[in-house]
Amino acid sequence: MAENERDEIDRLLEAHFAAARQATPPEALLARVLADAEAARPVAGGARSGLGGRPAAPAGVFSRLRAAVGGWPALAGLAAATLAGLWIGVAAPSALGAGWLGLVPGPEAGFELALGEG
Repeated sequence: MAENERDEIDRLLEAHFAAARQATPPEALLARVLADAEAARPVAGGARSGLGGRPAAPAGVFSRLRAAVGGWPALAGLAAATLAGLWIGVAAPSALGAGWLGLVPGPEAGFELALGEG
């Protein structure tokens, strides 16, 4: 893109932004935004109402667990780690090379460790 084309685009954008800064939103839009904000505001006792005046859904066990671990991103990470661990646990003996198999105790060693004889 040539320099003069960029200057022209910048000039047009600035003209549109200046016009938008001076424009006033319609009163109906402002009233709806304020009504939604009022409906989502916390009420006495710590309870929240949902948008549109509907009460918020009660927090279930899964919602509390999700909040405790850090939300959806943390749950996605836990799910990925769980699936990776399951895959490694199922596919490990045939997928690992001979050098790695020496680090993994065999079933006999696991049985002896479980009995406390090892």
